[in-house]
Amino acid sequence: MIVDGGKLDESIANSLGDSVKYAPTIVTPPADKSVTEGETATFTMNATGTEPLSYQWQQSIDNGSSWTDITGETNATYTIATTTTDMNGWQYRCVVTGYGTAAESNAATLTVNAIPTYTITVQNDGHGEALATPASAKAGE
Repeated sequence: MIVDGGKLDESIANSLGDSVKYAPTIVTPPADKSVTEGETATFTMNATGTEPLSYQWQQSIDNGSSWTDITGETNATYTIATTTTDMNGWQYRCVVTGYGTAAESNAATLTVNAIPTYTITVQNDGHGEALATPASAKAGE
């Protein structure tokens, strides 16, 4: 390859046309998400590089010590339809492959907050007896 002052000569680059290939680069990594249990969590990222690029989302349930591919999650967006409190602290990243190399995004952490539970208190006016069944309920119930 011919370079001019540390840069690829533009006329040469233009003559190469489609033969100039760019490795994938993560432009926007996925961001941390905070949801309430039962809600949807969506992670998105953006990458550039010579097409075609392939995407593979991964998760870590041990604070990034090990990563596992999420089967079938091969787009720039990954959605968890229904979150649970067991997922609190799990991390997600995307590996983008293209032109013989791969780029890993930074990890995004999922925070899943429990639905608040409220105690139900019944007061009466002194005439008869009153009670609540159940004695507690989650928000929205």
